[in-house]
Formats: sequence, C-alpha cells, structure tokens
Amino acid sequence: MNALSLTLLIALSPQTDSKAFAEEVVAKMNATLSKANALQGRAEVVSYGETEAFDFKFLKPNLARFQSKHLGVYQDGKSSYTMMLADKRYSVAPAPAAGLPPGASFNLGAMVGLEALVFPNDAKLTPTSAREERFAGKDCYAVQLKSEGNAQAKITLFVDRKNWLPAGWNYVLLDFSAKGQYKSLVLDPKLTPDQFSWRPPQGATRVGGE
Repeated sequence: MNALSLTLLIALSPQTDSKAFAEEVVAKMNATLSKANALQGRAEVVSYGETEAFDFKFLKPNLARFQSKHLGVYQDGKSSYTMMLADKRYSVAPAPAAGLPPGASFNLGAMVGLEALVFPNDAKLTPTSAREERFAGKDCYAVQLKSEGNAQAKITLFVDRKNWLPAGWNYVLLDFSAKGQYKSLVLDPKLTPDQFSWRPPQGATRVGGE
C-alpha cells in the first residue's frame, strides 16, 4: 500500500476511535520516521512541576546525543553513556546494534513517538484507540497506547496530521507523570559520525554499567 492509499484509508475510516484506526495512524508515523537516516530536534518535558528541555540528534544505526540541563545520554556506536551533569556521575554500557538501550526513553522524560528510529529496544507500545484533537496549536491524532512493559501506564501520543510526525505525549504511571512536546523535529539533517564522539570529562565518577 502506497502513502496516498494509506492516507485516504485513514481519512475515510468510519471508526476514528477504533483500534484498527489507531494502528494505521501509528504505522504511518513509523513509516515516515523509518525512512530517515538521521534526526535532530528539541523536546520540552514537564514533570513534577518543572520543565526540562532536551536537545537531541540521532544518526543510524546507533549514534545518539541527548542532553538537558541535568542529564546527558551519549552514544558513539560502541559505548552508551548516561551522565548526571550536575555532579559528574556517569554509567557506561555497550551500545546496542540499533537505537538506544532498553529503558532509555523513560530516562529522557518518558519520551514517546520515536520508537521506530531511536527507541526500538524499549517495551512495545500497542495502539488501542485514536481521536482527532488539537495539541500545541496543531491538528493531531491523539493515540492511546498500551505498554507491554507496564500495563498500568496511561500513555497518549499526539501525531501531527500534517506531516505524520510525533508532536508530543502524555505519560502517567502511578504518581509519576510527564507531558512532553516536540518543539522541533527535523528528518535527515546533515550529521556526521564525528559529531557523536564523547568521553567523560575530567573528574567524573563512574557509578555503574558494564
């Protein structure tokens, strides 16, 4: 099925809140992301009353750099580092063959929507329903997701109806909640592997990892 056929199928779907419709929306978003070799953007996450901004870039298959004021995740293709920037503590583990390690999205503000490209190793998110909704000034589909890793999580993904990219998310798990918005998201920016080279700064303390 080509992109036009899928778009028409979604537009003409008689049950826009059905599981099948939700699956079609997510499939279209994932197809859009999967075509890209690189990604760059900025996400803002509100959790516990505080806003954290993450600037990030990713280059297939497994080069990544996500950084906020407090947290940095750096992956050079061989090693994956997670660093608490304020006190210079970090952990390191082997980088997976593709994407970031399992659980990375939760550490990054429970980030949702980039599974097809950046977080393929996280627990699978299954669409259960979808509806049309305005989000951050955009016409979106609000897709309800169920996590195979934690059935108690209540997750909503907002997909931009104009470009089929993720626009933001809501994530609630017990007393934890995060509301995120992709302030910018660019597919196939000009990135090179040398931009992902990283080593712990002098004086940093290793606290975990393999």
